[in-house]
Amino acid sequence: MAGFQTLYDGAKDLLAEQGAVDIIALHGLGANSNYAWLRKKNVAEGQHEDVNWLSQLLPNAIPSARIRCFDYDSRWIGQDLPKQRLTLIAEQLLDAFHHSVIHPDRPVIFIGHSFGGIVIEKALVLANSDGSKYQHLIKVTAGVVFLGTPHRGSRSQSWGDLIAKSAAAVGFSERRLLKDLDMESDTLRDLVHYFTSIVGRHSIPVICFFELYETDFGRRLPGVGPALSWSGTGKSMIVDESSGTIPGLDRLALQTDHFKINKFGKADDPTYMSVSRNIVEYAQGAWDLVRPRLRAQLLIQDDTKIQNTKELECLRALFLTDPVDDKRKLIIAKGKRVNGTCEWIRTNELYLSWQRDLHSRILWISGSPGKGKTMLSIFLTEELTKVVEQSDNAILAYDFCDGKNANRSTGTTILRGLMLQMLRQRPSLFRHIMKDFELQKERLFDSSSASEALWRIFKNMVLELGVGDIYCVIDGLDECESSSLETFLAEMQDFHAQGHPKLSGKAYKFLLVSRSRPDFIQRALDKFHRIKLDPELNTEVNHDVQLYVEDQVGKVAQENLWPQDLRHLVEDDMLKKSNGTFLWVSLVARQLSRVSACEVFETLEVIPEGLDELYDRMLLQIRETRRSVASRILLWVTNAIRPLTLLELATAIGTKSQRALSIEEIIRQQVGFCGDLLHIDEASGEVGMVHQSVKDYLQKQGISTRPNIRHFPCWGTGIKRHYYTEMPNIPSKYNSRRRDLEELSEVKYPDNYGKGSPL
Repeated sequence: MAGFQTLYDGAKDLLAEQGAVDIIALHGLGANSNYAWLRKKNVAEGQHEDVNWLSQLLPNAIPSARIRCFDYDSRWIGQDLPKQRLTLIAEQLLDAFHHSVIHPDRPVIFIGHSFGGIVIEKALVLANSDGSKYQHLIKVTAGVVFLGTPHRGSRSQSWGDLIAKSAAAVGFSERRLLKDLDMESDTLRDLVHYFTSIVGRHSIPVICFFELYETDFGRRLPGVGPALSWSGTGKSMIVDESSGTIPGLDRLALQTDHFKINKFGKADDPTYMSVSRNIVEYAQGAWDLVRPRLRAQLLIQDDTKIQNTKELECLRALFLTDPVDDKRKLIIAKGKRVNGTCEWIRTNELYLSWQRDLHSRILWISGSPGKGKTMLSIFLTEELTKVVEQSDNAILAYDFCDGKNANRSTGTTILRGLMLQMLRQRPSLFRHIMKDFELQKERLFDSSSASEALWRIFKNMVLELGVGDIYCVIDGLDECESSSLETFLAEMQDFHAQGHPKLSGKAYKFLLVSRSRPDFIQRALDKFHRIKLDPELNTEVNHDVQLYVEDQVGKVAQENLWPQDLRHLVEDDMLKKSNGTFLWVSLVARQLSRVSACEVFETLEVIPEGLDELYDRMLLQIRETRRSVASRILLWVTNAIRPLTLLELATAIGTKSQRALSIEEIIRQQVGFCGDLLHIDEASGEVGMVHQSVKDYLQKQGISTRPNIRHFPCWGTGIKRHYYTEMPNIPSKYNSRRRDLEELSEVKYPDNYGKGSPL
């Protein structure tokens, strides 16, 4: 019968805030609580009696703990064996815990030996699942200690072979418990993946202890030893370092074997001292860790906490765009994340190290165009939002740079976006900016020296003693104006190098996402940890692309009533040609949605693999009668200093109303001439490029000489000339639009602009 056995209770009359903590230990296979934690006396080693370290040693180190063992039937050799499996045992643990809780907010520390550690992982994964009635357990878990847990199974000898030999010796065995514990089994791989994502998201401390010595089965398994000894398998390393540890989590080797790693006889035993030291550390920090989770509040993303009129004035002067709205627009434009994609980052060793290690403050994620960088950034902001909401006084700020918008494309605009969110979440930080603002007003944010002043203020905010951990995510650095970005990176590096004492014990983190060009980005960031989406993570990215292909093709197939065989063949062909590029998949899926089922393979065959070649094709697909209008639209959208609304764009290219159609109806159709190169944000009415790579393509040196598009109409003789010749023809009711467009006359011209060269 599964259940708890209390070994010591020093927390009976204490509250969690008074240091009370629950410690729950789970034994491994073929064991029980009566001897799993018991070290037999060994006079030669100075141990004169049997010692259960959980009841006799650990209480001296943590007197305010309640220490319990969870017993479950884990017999796998013999007669009348239970039909056990991992999920059933984990469910038994959850149910027993749920019905034995006296103080629901008391922190819990788990200790698992061997298979017991796997049970703990499975229980926490089940507790974290949607709709689980045990989700509260995640909130109160304050640490996990693994002792020789085979997170990846047994390398030197599969458990299956061991069972087979054991069964031959004694006559009976129960294979079900162990069939998934062979080395690199899919069950364990998936379990570790989900477990790691949980402990990362909830900042649960974990340490993996692993053995350094082989274990002699012949002496340890009565009746089985002879069967193993004759075959030369009596002595083996059961859980080696690679299986006994989890990348990104704390680890420590112990000078012992698998059957001694959970048994200690003396308080001065070095192995016990290593293990108990970490348990004590978890217990001491348990309430500080659990308390914010129990009182979790939604991340503040507006001005609701700011009551002071002068502070509101300062915030509105600081405001350029709302990063929350910017993210929302990106999700609308790109579509929601496909389930299963991006989740590999949760268990990436470099990401986990950045998240947990106080000294790892900057992480750079790089990748080529269309590799899913922005969607990964969005996912990471959502993951870190959950971390911050369950943390004490932590801050999350993010910025999505946009080279098509002057308000989101410089180092200064990045700082303004980050500071806006920091002030919203912690109004106490206004004291670092108000003196400067009252003196300079808007000039503080717009002057030529704004970057220097804002960096000084930003650093003071970060160093504020009352502020907890700070996470900053910046996507699309490569879309920023070069000189201001170089200044931003230099200031960030300088702040990181200073190692200010006030940063001690505080997580001050930058997560930067960009391409590796311009070259100065790589020079500035090469010294920090870097996750390369290509080529190092081709496996992870290609898996995500496969899921994305299945999603996109599935939608097209459903809309066009494709047969299943056609759908699967198209998925295979698109995956082969995609080169791991999400954007290519998205654009091609749109093209396939507009052809008949009998034309699908013909269309796929002529669609090129590269993005630039795909853009060539998309330009050439524009009818010749529409190319003049399309060219002017692309010119304005590419070079305007901020996104244009439909009516602004209509004013810019001189769109005129017709008897039966309004200007807005006409400009919508004209934007449609450009096909999938552009998109319209229905919420704001703004027209934008489908991706930054389209703008890069249109502004690329030498594009006018590309043989297959050399006959495309030229850009024209200039935006300003077109503006002044067309503007008088715009109805007077659009005067305000004309005034707005005058502010856009300072465009970023291509190098060959005004020379009459073709697009």
